[in-house]
Amino acid sequence: MTPLDYSRKRLREFLGEVERMRGLEFPYEHSKRALLEIESVFRQHLDCLSQLDDKSDAATVEAACETELTALREYLPFLGLIIRSTNVRNAFE
Repeated sequence: MTPLDYSRKRLREFLGEVERMRGLEFPYEHSKRALLEIESVFRQHLDCLSQLDDKSDAATVEAACETELTALREYLPFLGLIIRSTNVRNAFE
């Protein structure tokens, strides 16, 4: 599996998790909106990676994969906060 294939797979899995989370019951609308925003950001990343192939410039592919991975590292903790917001007893959120 090439790094490009792996990055695409990783993004599809992340988006799948966002989709599963959207099926949860949230007591507050802002949690749902946050998931939609996150989904939009990562669909853009996936669209960018989908435009690349094995014949694309190696430096461009590497930069796109690195950008995608950095975004995942930055956004993943937000999914944890959002999923905890399903319980109104979590005063933290």
